[in-house]
Amino acid sequence: MFIKYLIAVVMILLMSGCASSAPSIKFMKYTDETFAPTANVEVLRAKPIQRNFIELVEVSVRLKKSIEEDAVLYLKKKAMSVGADAIVILDEVSDGLVAVPIENIYAVVDRKYLIGTCNKIPKIVI
Repeated sequence: MFIKYLIAVVMILLMSGCASSAPSIKFMKYTDETFAPTANVEVLRAKPIQRNFIELVEVSVRLKKSIEEDAVLYLKKKAMSVGADAIVILDEVSDGLVAVPIENIYAVVDRKYLIGTCNKIPKIVI
């Protein structure tokens, strides 16, 4: 009985901690150039052919039930911090399945990530 109570308390603490904390954003730089943060970032679902972009950073965030709705917003904030003008959402990928024990059974959870690139529109010098 005590074990079930302890498991329930731990699960509640873990879930409340996950819901309130911002997810960690993984990123991989494509360039050594740095830019000042931007105030507005356009979110695109595909890279437009008619616009030239400098790809600055690839970003990804692990999708969890508590942050799925806000995943694009978290990536957008990261894009603003690196000075991007646009973020192109590339894909939602799976990193595999994980078995999570819950008492006598296991629940299978898909570890999914949302991936995009932060892009800068180059200044045209005339």
